[in-house]
Amino acid sequence: MSAQVSQEKSNDNVGKDGAAVSLLNQTLGQIGWKAADNKHSDAIVTGTITRAGEDENSASAITIKYLGKNKAKVETTSNGLTTTTVMNGNGAVSTGPDGKMQKLHGHASLNMMAPMLPFLTDIAYGDDADVSVKSLGQKEVRGELANGVEVSREPDEKDLMARVRRLAAPIKIWISVKTGLPIQIDYFRLAVTNYKVQIPYEVYLRDYRTVNGISIPFRQEISVHSQPFHTLQFTNVKFNSGLAEVEFTLPQGKK
Repeated sequence: MSAQVSQEKSNDNVGKDGAAVSLLNQTLGQIGWKAADNKHSDAIVTGTITRAGEDENSASAITIKYLGKNKAKVETTSNGLTTTTVMNGNGAVSTGPDGKMQKLHGHASLNMMAPMLPFLTDIAYGDDADVSVKSLGQKEVRGELANGVEVSREPDEKDLMARVRRLAAPIKIWISVKTGLPIQIDYFRLAVTNYKVQIPYEVYLRDYRTVNGISIPFRQEISVHSQPFHTLQFTNVKFNSGLAEVEFTLPQGKK
């Protein structure tokens, strides 16, 4: 799969395929993840991140904090040095071990809000009027037969980032026929130099464990252009720990 230049077209009609909606709701019931629940208003995830080509013994420690659908804070520590990235709405700020900040705006900040099932996705919001849901048929994912569903939120045209959000919105969920659990999600990030160029990401999901009645894939293997990029291995997931909005305030300072 290669990068592609997408046409900037709005969806005049947000479609909902009945069979796809039914499959999606069945899957959400299987993993215990529903928009109406308040079991996951915030979450703290700890684990490791291993870049492609690295030995897992040299993995970096990672802590990810989520609040709602559009706030996240990521801390990665390697050799005692920590980098912190805060994402909030349309902005993101990354602070390196030396204290220097890099501010990200527009699609560069949106790129930081990568889906990490079940976090930072619209998969539980298929009933929303502005979310389309459609069937993708079947395919094999690493030798396992899966049914596909695409979920995509149509942005408000008044949103200054509507065109950008539309290009990054589609998420394809591939659901195992055997287990009923998602085994892969596909999504796009946008090239830094040209937001119209969509870069394909795939996340292979495994090592499911139940936390607070919710099935979480503790191992998430991320590929870009079908080439290994990095692997996330969770060690602990904690829901509703009382994270405050202030923790996700974007740091101020010089770039």
